[in-house]
Amino acid sequence: NYHSMKFNYTERELEVLKLRDEKMKKIIEEIGYIDREYIDDLFQGLFYIIIGQQVSQKAQVSIWNKAKTTLKSIDPETISNYSLEEIRKVGVSLKKATFIKGIAEKIINKEIDLNLLHEKDDEEVCEELTKLNGIGVWSAEMAMIFCMNRKNVFSFSDIAIKRALKMIYGHKEITKEIFEHYRELFSPYCSIVSLYLWEISNGDYKDKLSKKNVKLY
Repeated sequence: NYHSMKFNYTERELEVLKLRDEKMKKIIEEIGYIDREYIDDLFQGLFYIIIGQQVSQKAQVSIWNKAKTTLKSIDPETISNYSLEEIRKVGVSLKKATFIKGIAEKIINKEIDLNLLHEKDDEEVCEELTKLNGIGVWSAEMAMIFCMNRKNVFSFSDIAIKRALKMIYGHKEITKEIFEHYRELFSPYCSIVSLYLWEISNGDYKDKLSKKNVKLY
């Protein structure tokens, strides 16, 4: 019962972005369509995000795979019945196990209904999710992109996104004002742009782009 799908966006949305900005157009054309998985079960998504906090993506995937094989199921009822020690066996700290179990218990006790969040706007979703221990603004924003397929999330807290903006547009630093300029430029498809910025920030495409004489910076 693990709900993995693809982040869903269209060529039409990419065309809109390509018309907005020449540099982004070159990046999109060079990289092409990005397939990114997302977890459409919000509780499982929050579990995945929490285990990934302050660890590498490789470690996050490894812990997630262990959790899927070790735990009977990753749903609020099952997790709330596990002890913290049992949750820790998948490879997480006591603090993270406490956050995960705490969220499961809040759902069981009807203190939060994750299903209702799908009817709320981005700001309200962020507000509700950040009430949960273990979920800060960045984690809430990642949940909106990778668990709710929200198209217009742009995370000022994300270091990799700011790094990519500096690389592409030549800024020495990304102030809130500069960031808001790009949010406005790429709305209502900031989540899609974020996928491309992460690719640039990871450096996988830097050499490829320079070899093709695509001048980004």
